[in-house]
Amino acid sequence: MMKKQLIAIILVLLCPVLLQAKQDVPSIKVNGTAVRKAVPDELRWRLTIKSVDNSVPVVSQKHAEEVGATLKALEELGQKSEDVLTTGMQLRENMIFRNNTRVREGYLALTTVTFTQNRIEDYLAYWLRLAELTNLTIERVDFAVSNHKEIVDELRIEALLDARQKAEKLVQAVGGQLEEPLVIEEVPNGIQVKAMGNAMAESYRNGGGTPPVSPGTIEIEARIAAVFRMSNS
Repeated sequence: MMKKQLIAIILVLLCPVLLQAKQDVPSIKVNGTAVRKAVPDELRWRLTIKSVDNSVPVVSQKHAEEVGATLKALEELGQKSEDVLTTGMQLRENMIFRNNTRVREGYLALTTVTFTQNRIEDYLAYWLRLAELTNLTIERVDFAVSNHKEIVDELRIEALLDARQKAEKLVQAVGGQLEEPLVIEEVPNGIQVKAMGNAMAESYRNGGGTPPVSPGTIEIEARIAAVFRMSNS
């Protein structure tokens, strides 16, 4: 028991010394950034199907039919069933405010449907067909890039190289020599995706007329923080 206590005391005494030794290593911390613009090649849809009725059995049956009609419409449009996701299914009291009072008005059934459309040029056909369906709301449609992960992986490397170049210039400016990295980490919220520009889809450029959507370009940014050891030249 005494031996364990002695070891613990020694470790406590050594911690500040080790920490100070680590802090005494000459180093430089820099951030690196890499940016790439990409033309969106897919659309991500989010739909909500909302059914209301005074009877639970009736609203349940009605909602099942309306969800089924939505899935069938997507299948007819060429959307693969394995790429369509139904989530957030609910069956509950439909509460509304009337005269500043929260009251029940029948029952509510709710389902969210999400899917990715790989052919942007078919957007209008999807929009018009879904608009025909009962109790369906198109919550949002977002442009996206299908190879987003691959782009981000490449940008992380480019951001790290950018950080090293910055560090080399700064260290050389004070007559030092840049050495190996001590810490490499992704900056919190370091992956940013921004919609940019007003470029038109190629299919609409060639076909003439005014397109119902403008995909523009998406700007993807990666940021890396790195600490490098430095020494005298």
